[in-house]
Amino acid sequence: MLQGIQYHAQFWSYMLLYGVALAVLLSTPRFRGKGWLMAFVVITLVAQPFYYLPVILDRFKLVSSSFSSSFFEAIYPVTRLLYVVGDGILVAFILELRSAMKGRQAVGKALFSFSGRVPRHVYWVALLTMLAINFRVCADLVDPTRNSSYSVTMSWITYLIWLPIAMWISLAVQIKRWHDLDKSGWWVLIGLVPIVGGFWVLIENGCIEGTKGPNRFGPNPNEAEPDIPDVRAFATSRL
Repeated sequence: MLQGIQYHAQFWSYMLLYGVALAVLLSTPRFRGKGWLMAFVVITLVAQPFYYLPVILDRFKLVSSSFSSSFFEAIYPVTRLLYVVGDGILVAFILELRSAMKGRQAVGKALFSFSGRVPRHVYWVALLTMLAINFRVCADLVDPTRNSSYSVTMSWITYLIWLPIAMWISLAVQIKRWHDLDKSGWWVLIGLVPIVGGFWVLIENGCIEGTKGPNRFGPNPNEAEPDIPDVRAFATSRL
């Protein structure tokens, strides 16, 4: 009983904490990176009930132990993925703050757009974060302790939802990294060459600095974007 109360207290303290954080964010004027931070809070709020409720229901004997165990095993892959994706989004928020301080492009554009350029550090952060999330997803698929049909089904559903998102982000970042080297985005196809292609991509995208100054794909992402004067305000002041 005491342990059940402990889980109950932990659950509601987390829900209260992230609920207050979400309320504060909703009442705060928009700032660079607010969307990423709100996404992190919302995902964490969703993940908390998945993680704690089966244990709480079992401790208070509100449901049978077998039902609680089956339910927890079935949603375990989703819970773990939500936590890891939330951590990845928190990394994106930190990158957004860093980009904002230096006047660079937004992280959302860097991750999802196929136009423009990105520097090496964005490539490495995206690569390592995606590796961590992919490892978590694949680990759930081959986890020998998750043998129930519910768990296997949820693992595959999670994997099939995550796969196109991961492919999109990987392609977008890699194409813009080739752009930074003043090369066509079609160079991503070099990665299809067995063994050699992967090393080639890693060396060029991860180690070689982009072209100095602007190139045919856009301005240098390592240089702050110039401030654009407000033409209307300038014209009004002259009238």
